[in-house]
Amino acid sequence: MTDVGAAQAQVPSIPGFSYAPTQFGTHDELIMLVPRTPEARFRLLKTSAVECNKATDNHEQNAAFCHSVFSGMFPELLPLAKQELRDWGYSVKEVTEDTAAENLITLQSRIDYFTSLAIFGQFALIIYKDIDDQTYPRFMQSWVAAIKNKAGVVRDLVPGGGDIFLSTSTAKTIRIIVGSSRPIRIALLKIILANRDGQSQLNRVCNYLAETISWSEMGPLMSVFASLCMTRSPVLSDSRVWLEVFNLHQAYKRITEKEYPQYYFIMYRNEALSTRYRCTFVTLAEVARRYKSEQNGTVSQFAPSANSRNPLVNELLSVHRAYMTRVHGDDMPREIRNLTTFDIDEPDAEQARARLMVARCFRKMGENITRQPV
Repeated sequence: MTDVGAAQAQVPSIPGFSYAPTQFGTHDELIMLVPRTPEARFRLLKTSAVECNKATDNHEQNAAFCHSVFSGMFPELLPLAKQELRDWGYSVKEVTEDTAAENLITLQSRIDYFTSLAIFGQFALIIYKDIDDQTYPRFMQSWVAAIKNKAGVVRDLVPGGGDIFLSTSTAKTIRIIVGSSRPIRIALLKIILANRDGQSQLNRVCNYLAETISWSEMGPLMSVFASLCMTRSPVLSDSRVWLEVFNLHQAYKRITEKEYPQYYFIMYRNEALSTRYRCTFVTLAEVARRYKSEQNGTVSQFAPSANSRNPLVNELLSVHRAYMTRVHGDDMPREIRNLTTFDIDEPDAEQARARLMVARCFRKMGENITRQPV
């Protein structure tokens, strides 16, 4: 089988990560499917995807098969995957195409490079996206259809028909176990970013993945940005939520000073969790959520909080609605202009300065969003 396009793949190094022996003793064994010959590489990748979804109480084995999918597409990930499994306290047994049968594994039919790329893309999204019982089938079907289109694949991916390999429960398992590994999340993201530029199917799939996982786990923050900040809503100048506006500024400042702000929760997860920005501007987030829901005519992607019954939320929502209906061209109220200009004669110069800092952060993040590929 010809490894079309595989030579284009770039796997960047992972600074600061060591493959030193784990301190934990092994107590069990996990299987990883590793091809002995190049011709079997993508056949084992598909086999790993099928085995990953088989009914089993061994969730770590599900994760090991997921790692086999990733290392099947990018073999340079194999040492990192094996080290991750060892760090969990397991030994790793490499099973090849020659030893699959004796390990009760049924080899799947041969597939080409492009089908393998489509399978890889599906598994990559699972470790970054939230898995929900109600929305997973619909969202995954949409994502997989787009990935197949980018990879140039028409046929069904799953043996027997269909495209989605993992059930919701298995996808949750993979999201929790593999998705919780910072080295894997970062290594995979760097591979995706390193291969996104160009016109090949690999480039097109990686570009789609990079765009789809951008701003992951930042729904409330991005909703506030889109609904209130980009529109320069007067809600941001209301003294009753000034502390939340200040906290919003602090969150944006931390995020936008990074090299990859759109992957903040992936690259800098510990810092992101410590920032706890979702809890620092709950009123603004609820105003943005409800306004977005009204505009879309649907329920927002993140659940309403108890704050939705707060009278202040209702009042600020009314202010924002009224503002959005009357804004035309440059006809901006003075309190909105204060977000983009600093008046030294402002009665509260400190607040005006902070508003200017907020505006600059908003503009910087807006530029980052604009630079995202279509």
